Amino acid sequence: AVQVLRKFVEYRQLARAIESKGEVGSSGGDNVTSFERTIDEVVMLCMRSEEYNNCIKMVLSTAAEQGVEKASSTINSLGGSPLNCVVRELNAYYTGLEDNYMERTIQMAIQMDECVDGALTSSLVEDAFFILQKCGRRGMATGNVQCVCSVLNNINNHLCNAFLSALRHDNSVYECLVGSPEEGLDLEAIDNTSNTAKAAQAVNNFDVSSEYIKKLKADLDMYTFEVFESTDSRNRVQSCLSDLLRTSQEFEKISASTIEYVALKLMPELRPSIDALSSLSFNLSDSEYAMYEAEDPWLSDFLSRMEEHLGWLRGLLTSQNYEALVHSVLGHTAKRIEALLLQKRFNQLGGLLLEKDVRNMVNYTSNMTQRTVRDKFARLTQMATLLNLESPQEVLDYWGDESMMWRLTPFEVKRALKLRVEFRAVEVDGLDLT
Repeated sequence: AVQVLRKFVEYRQLARAIESKGEVGSSGGDNVTSFERTIDEVVMLCMRSEEYNNCIKMVLSTAAEQGVEKASSTINSLGGSPLNCVVRELNAYYTGLEDNYMERTIQMAIQMDECVDGALTSSLVEDAFFILQKCGRRGMATGNVQCVCSVLNNINNHLCNAFLSALRHDNSVYECLVGSPEEGLDLEAIDNTSNTAKAAQAVNNFDVSSEYIKKLKADLDMYTFEVFESTDSRNRVQSCLSDLLRTSQEFEKISASTIEYVALKLMPELRPSIDALSSLSFNLSDSEYAMYEAEDPWLSDFLSRMEEHLGWLRGLLTSQNYEALVHSVLGHTAKRIEALLLQKRFNQLGGLLLEKDVRNMVNYTSNMTQRTVRDKFARLTQMATLLNLESPQEVLDYWGDESMMWRLTPFEVKRALKLRVEFRAVEVDGLDLT
């Protein structure tokens, strides 16, 4: 067996194959196919050797239980046998070859990366994870815990280095997602080579990659329990797999920061309708209140702008990215509205009008996303409630009520109450909100 394995290593020139990075070009596919056949042969030998070792250990363990002399000592000496020394050498060749294969094929996927019609990501994402899943499963097939851990570490390294570098773009790439689509543009017929399609897929690549890393981890997790019976071996593999989860979280962070960049770039498009609040009065007469109810001075325009600038992105972004973008924009919007309102003075009719506007804004934007938007407007909702009270003391009926979680601090509650022209500052300051 030792001679057969050594002859194989020599015949396949494994050491030379590891050192050679191969050429990625017109004939790169043929080179990689031939290279992969060699890896499959090595994996088969590693797998059979591991099965043979386990069989021998089982026979010797049974013999030791039956009191056969030297059975236990023979088990302990197996690791240093000539066969196992060659097998360890073969395992080392395999991990080197597999790492070489990952490097070659991921580089090919990067060079061939393109936007795909009807897809939310570029071709690199699907290609890279097909490669990495195949390599991970092949590593599991060896049945050797050191091989598996080495392959998993290499998978993680390729994700964090070459793959991530290929996904990164200058932020200016995403700016064509800011604004509204050209009039008459058929969003379903956007050319996959257009800047809009490229930008959307570049944003989506991070989000989808994060999810694919989790799926890859779950897939290899399942194989771990099928391949390894030893708790120690399983724990070692689980430790390596946990690194994949950390990598997934890094991709999530990059995805979130990219979406945040787009959201911040969108805000100047929405700001004119928000800043219309600065010219409005909330110390209203009955006739002014009736006029504002009949002709909304700002909210309809703001909601129309939101739909114009965000609605068209729904079909271009992943659901996760679109939801995150809407919520980010709403968060920035709520903060801006709050800042403008703190510069105003209110009577009860003004408070009533604000409460109505906030409620309408929550109801409308709730239809733009699957996740609740109420938390984005929680501070504004509570502010509107305070400005609609009959007296400062009425807040004590709400404060401390376990059914309501206050987002405003005691200082902020009193600051909001002081915006009411009917409430005296001394009464507000005297409220016990501890």
